[in-house]
Amino acid sequence: MADMNNTIETIGDEIAVDSAVTAWCRSEYGSGHTVYENCDSRQRPPKGACPLVIVGPLTRAGGLSRKVKDHGIGIACVVHDERKTTSTAGVVRFVGGRNVEAFRGLVLDCVTGLSLPGLKLSEVEVSYDTIEQFPFVSANMSLVFTQTWTSGSSPFE
Repeated sequence: MADMNNTIETIGDEIAVDSAVTAWCRSEYGSGHTVYENCDSRQRPPKGACPLVIVGPLTRAGGLSRKVKDHGIGIACVVHDERKTTSTAGVVRFVGGRNVEAFRGLVLDCVTGLSLPGLKLSEVEVSYDTIEQFPFVSANMSLVFTQTWTSGSSPFE
């Protein structure tokens, strides 16, 4: 049986030391990234913690009528970036919105490269917050890992 806390811990630990993520953060923002396991959603992290990744549980689903159990894990990638550029055509491009997508892609590459025994990444859904908390910009991933349950184990855990 996959343990949600251990899975989140493994994912967070690996993102924290991923060389591609670290190199990109240093190149774009001059510092490494911070990883939080869970987070107080009532207070935004300080801008000095950015770029940052927040990893935490979202959902679990299982049952007698299901062949697999689903483990939903959330990963938020956040940058603090007020920079903007203007194209030759006059389009104003906010750098944070573009950078958070690149950051998210690197974090997802790290996670998809992990060996998580008994779990298979089966779905990724992404939502973006580029306006409401500006200049904090986030890409929020909902990852669903599936696990086949075997007879004798609880289909609900």
